[in-house]
Amino acid sequence: MSLFDDHHKGYVYSRWGNPTVTMAEEKIAAMETFGSERKAKAQLFSSGMAAIAAVLLSCAKAGDDYSYTKPIIHTTDELMQKQLQAIGILIMLDVI
Repeated sequence: MSLFDDHHKGYVYSRWGNPTVTMAEEKIAAMETFGSERKAKAQLFSSGMAAIAAVLLSCAKAGDDYSYTKPIIHTTDELMQKQLQAIGILIMLDVI
């Protein structure tokens, strides 16, 4: 059980990480920095909505105001109009 206590590195549960995904992330990061001294990190997600939510939730905080224009997928629109506003992040739809 020491993997659950973070005493040893390893893979316990596929949704927390697995060797195939880790290798793919490392390869993508390496391609992004090929021939450069920059460092990059890649993050793979199981769906586009998971990636969108991760970006929005990692950048936005309560009290922030953002705006966007259509077209946007319905689930992203719902995330921005209902879920983020419920935690104090104001998202406004700009009508052009």
